[in-house]
Amino acid sequence: MSESNEQEESTSAAADPVEEDQAFQETYLEATGAKSSKSRGHGYMSTHSNKRILQDRLEDQAKEIHRLQQLMAQKDAEKEAEKQELAAKLKQELMQEVRIMMAQNNNLLPTEEVMHEIRLYNFLYNVLN
Repeated sequence: MSESNEQEESTSAAADPVEEDQAFQETYLEATGAKSSKSRGHGYMSTHSNKRILQDRLEDQAKEIHRLQQLMAQKDAEKEAEKQELAAKLKQELMQEVRIMMAQNNNLLPTEEVMHEIRLYNFLYNVLN
C-alpha cells in the first residue's frame, strides 16, 4: 500500500508542467555540466519563429486599423448628423424671419429690402439642400 502512495505522490508532483520542466532543466544541467541558463528540451517549440512573430504583428495592426476605421466612420456620421441638424435649424430660423417680414409688410408690394431678403433666403435654401 505504501508503494501506491509513493506513486500517487510522484504522479501528483509530475502533474504540474512547470515543476516537471524545472526538474528536467536541473537534471540536464547536472548531467551535462553545462553552465548555460538557456532552457533545454523544447526544440523548435521553445521560441516563435520570426515569420510567426511578424504575422502576429500584422494581424494586430490589421485589427487596430479596422477599429480606427470604424471609429472614423462613426465620427464622420456624427459630424454629418450635426451638420444636418444645424442646417435644419438655420433654415427654420430664416423661414421665421421671412414670415415676420411678410407679416410686417401685410400684403404691401415687396420693397427692395424684402426682395433682397427673399433672394438671400432662396440662396441659402439652395446651398443647404
